[in-house]
Amino acid sequence: MTAIDVCDVMMICMALRSELVGFTCAAGKANGEGHLITSGGEQYRGIFRDDNLEGAGEWLGENGDYYKGNFANNEFSGEGHYETPEGDVYVGDFVDGLPEGEGRFTEADGRETIGKFKAGWPDGQVDTVTVDGRAVSEIWSDGKRKGDEE
Repeated sequence: MTAIDVCDVMMICMALRSELVGFTCAAGKANGEGHLITSGGEQYRGIFRDDNLEGAGEWLGENGDYYKGNFANNEFSGEGHYETPEGDVYVGDFVDGLPEGEGRFTEADGRETIGKFKAGWPDGQVDTVTVDGRAVSEIWSDGKRKGDEE
């Protein structure tokens, strides 16, 4: 996810009446619940606090990525559901915009990884269900699966 540019929010605040997009503009900052469409095509529907995406909301990226869940300081944060246009899905915890904590990642081909994530990657021992339905246990560290290190 790219951060929403404060200028995009300001442009909408200045170009449209605040009631048309839902949020209010106080001291030049977006606050309250509303719908934002950036000049680049990203969309956000949810809560704004001082120009930041905060609390529950939905985000649609320029490339079709979709997220529904919690936000903190313009980032995915807490529980959420993330989907790519290719069909990959992550459901679980986020920190600073990345999967971190307990979660389930399902790839478009059906492979599932269930367990802890850190900085967007599986971390420690995770359970994996392969495309052919076999259940295996894998160990990950620093973004690499044990046995895949160079």
